[in-house]
Amino acid sequence: MPKFGVSFYSYQHAYRTGKLDLEGCLRALSQIPGADGVELLATQTPPAAYPYPTRAEIEKWNELLEKYHLVPTCFDSQYPGHDLPTDPGERETYLRSEIEYASKLGFTSMRLAIKDLPTVEKCLGYAEDHNMVLNLEIHVPMTITGKDVTEYCEMIDRTGTKFAGIQPDMAIFLHHLPQRIIDQTLFGGGDPKAVQRIAEAFAAGECMEEVCAAVKQQYPDTNLGMLPFFATINSHPSKPEELRLIAPYLTHFHAKFYEFDENLHEPYIYYEEAMGVLKEIGFDGYLCSEYEGQRMFYGGEEPDEIEQVRRNHAAMHKLLD
Repeated sequence: MPKFGVSFYSYQHAYRTGKLDLEGCLRALSQIPGADGVELLATQTPPAAYPYPTRAEIEKWNELLEKYHLVPTCFDSQYPGHDLPTDPGERETYLRSEIEYASKLGFTSMRLAIKDLPTVEKCLGYAEDHNMVLNLEIHVPMTITGKDVTEYCEMIDRTGTKFAGIQPDMAIFLHHLPQRIIDQTLFGGGDPKAVQRIAEAFAAGECMEEVCAAVKQQYPDTNLGMLPFFATINSHPSKPEELRLIAPYLTHFHAKFYEFDENLHEPYIYYEEAMGVLKEIGFDGYLCSEYEGQRMFYGGEEPDEIEQVRRNHAAMHKLLD
C-alpha cells in the first residue's frame, strides 16, 4: 500500500497571497486522513534559510513536524534560473549542496534538478552517506519509454545503487486539455475556433507542433497565451500500463492533477488506470499530491487548494484501498 503526502506546490497560491504560511501548509496536510508526507521546494516554501539553514531553523522545523506528526519525504531540487551550469564541477558541487541541505531537514529522497548521469553517478556515494535517494522525475515532455528514463534505469542496474530511483509525474497520462486552460485562453482573447481546433486535435492525438503552427498562421491576430506551449509539451503521453516496465525503480510519485470534481473524478488524466496499475504492482512509496490547476484560474476567481487536495486524497484512497 502506498503512503500519502502533499507537495506544498499544491498550496502555492494560498502561500503567495498570505492565506497560508509554512505552518499553515503543515496544518492543512495534517488534517488529511492517512497523509503524513511533506514534499516541497525550498525556493518556494522555505522551511529554513536556503541554502544554509541555521541550527535554530532546523530545530523549529523539527518541532513543527513533531507537532503535526509529519514526515519529510521528498525535497524538490530546483536550480536558480533556467540554465543549468555547463561546468561539470559546478554541477557536482550544486548537487552535493542540495543533498546536504535536504538531509539537514530530514528528507530522504530528492527530485533532481541536476540529472545528467555522470554527475549523478559521482554523487551516489555522497547520497548514500546522507541517506538520500536521487530521483529522476518523469515530467513532460519525457516519457516512460524515453531515452532519459531508460538510461537512468540502466545506471541503477549497472551501479547496483539503492540511492537512485524513478519519480513519475501523473501528468504524463494527460488525455484531454484541462477545461480551465481553455477557458483561461478564451478569457484572454483567444479566438474560439482556434482554441477549439487545438483542444480537439490534442484529444485526437494529432501532432500538436504542426497543429499549433497551422493555427497561429490561420489566426495571426489571436492571443492564445500559454495554450500552444501547454498542448505541445503534453502531446506525447505515456500509457499507464507502461508503469509495469519501471516498477522495480519506482521510489516516489507525483500525484499531479488539474481538477477533481465533486464525484472525485479527474477528467483530464488517466487517474483510475494509473492507480490500478500501482495497486497491481504493489507500489509502496509516497504518492504526493501536486495540484496545478490553480495556475489556470483567471479574472477574480480564487482556487480552493485545500479542498482540491482533499478530493485528490479521497480519490486515491477510493481507488487503492
